[in-house]
Amino acid sequence: MPFGWFVIIVTVILGAVVAWAGDRIGHKVGRQRMTMFGLRPRYTSFIVTVVTGALIVLVTLTAFALLSQRARTALFGIETLNATIQTLETDRQRREAELNELHQRLASVQGEIDRLNQELSQLRADRDALRQTRQELLAERDRLTKERERLTSEKDRLTAENARLERERNDLEVKIKELGEQLNTLRAFGDRLFGELSRYFFGFRQGNVVIKSGQPLSYGVIATDRDPEFVKSYLNSLLTWAAQTARAWGAGEDEQGHILLLNQWAVEKPDPNGDFRLRQLSVDEILSRVADALKSDPTVRSAIVRVVSVANTLEGEPVPVDFELFINRPVFAAGEVIDSIVLDGRESEARLFSQLYSFLRINVNQKARARGLLESPEGALGEISVEEAFAAVREVRSLGAPVEIEAVAAGTTWTIGPLEIELRLKRS
Repeated sequence: MPFGWFVIIVTVILGAVVAWAGDRIGHKVGRQRMTMFGLRPRYTSFIVTVVTGALIVLVTLTAFALLSQRARTALFGIETLNATIQTLETDRQRREAELNELHQRLASVQGEIDRLNQELSQLRADRDALRQTRQELLAERDRLTKERERLTSEKDRLTAENARLERERNDLEVKIKELGEQLNTLRAFGDRLFGELSRYFFGFRQGNVVIKSGQPLSYGVIATDRDPEFVKSYLNSLLTWAAQTARAWGAGEDEQGHILLLNQWAVEKPDPNGDFRLRQLSVDEILSRVADALKSDPTVRSAIVRVVSVANTLEGEPVPVDFELFINRPVFAAGEVIDSIVLDGRESEARLFSQLYSFLRINVNQKARARGLLESPEGALGEISVEEAFAAVREVRSLGAPVEIEAVAAGTTWTIGPLEIELRLKRS
């Protein structure tokens, strides 16, 4: 049970007991008409009632004092308690003032902490930036170290290159003298060549050209596996044949009795570290070089050798010539259609023959050249008789309608030729 309820119950019981006792005493005094202190009974009863009420209060306060330290303190120590409370209140106010001051100081300290935290964050950021800068500086230092090493190596190389160039300059000064001598030789050769060209140029304008540049004078087929001496003998026979052809076409001999002029000048470099020089070859050396060229490709079994003019030749002058080499291979198979033309049988025979002749000399020859067929010294490619051409024209005329004529290879045709042609008619 709580202490407050206990005090109330005890107080009520004590008050009731004292009141009952006072009532009984007062009742007895009033019945017996007792007196006290010589007073009348009525006043005696009144005194008993007053004393009884005082006893109730006295007993109650005594019970409070006996039962509770707090009650005794309230009854006898209230002034001390008030002084203590006042002291405590003053102390509380002082403590609150100190607490407020502490709160203010704490807020100030917290602001300082926040500022220090910001400074710490800035310092950390600066530290990270310094680390990054340090790494970049270290990388730059490494790069500059490598660059310095490269430049040192480049300097050494340039020093060595400079020494080499100095040696080459000294060598060039020595070679300049040699080149001067060769230049004099070339000038003499150039003057002679210019004279020859001038003579050919003015002669071309004033004389009669009997042999054109690039025109073949002789040709032949030779197996590339023959021995060099046989090849040179064969080349000599081609030169003899070409000389006879040139003479027959109107060419003449020079002061030394030569009707053919071979290109006998060669630019050579005998020493890999030396200079080029001009040298005149002998006829035997020229033939040996041609023989070596024929054997340069082991896959070629047969080759065509032609002696061709390398410049326009006037009547009565020698012919400048050179050798041309070609691989001899099949150009047209037997029965292969080379080209075709459509002729109208309702036209005149003369017009039909003119169209057919142009077709054979232009179209067929162009197709043959495109396939690699070589011209003969006479300049013809396709071979067909006039009688065969007229027979084809008459047959077209007899049909009296458009007819397609095909030019067909009569047999297997090689690069050397000749190209034999057959005409095949197909009614459109």
